[in-house]
Amino acid sequence: MSLDKNTTDQLIDKYQNLGQNVNTHLEGLLHSKPIDYWDYIQTDALLNLQVQRTTLPR
Repeated sequence: MSLDKNTTDQLIDKYQNLGQNVNTHLEGLLHSKPIDYWDYIQTDALLNLQVQRTTLPR
């Protein structure tokens, strides 16, 4: 697989406009771990945000 020249140029332009080095971001991809949907939405964190609305004992 090869990189599309147009895509590469767009990435370089994007990060140059932000004042950042595109190579730094690409190297980060080498160390990143893909996450699935359930890790992304953090179900446990969402469930902990629930507020108790009744006076029934737990």
